[in-house]
Amino acid sequence: KLKQMTLQFIQNAGEEGAKREDIYEYLKAAMPGNKSKEQHLRLLGHILNEMQQENSVRSKGRFWIATE
Repeated sequence: KLKQMTLQFIQNAGEEGAKREDIYEYLKAAMPGNKSKEQHLRLLGHILNEMQQENSVRSKGRFWIATE
């Protein structure tokens, strides 16, 4: 679910892409409530890296961009 929401947010950001912090703000409510912000950001980092390996997103500097 988090991966789908992340991809949707990045796609909606368009060619400019989205910063991890902005993606985090969007996903915050859907993330596990028993974890700290640091743990949430680490989880998001893992999700983004996984998506990058699947070629659904790529990073450009500090921005994430959908590849489709």
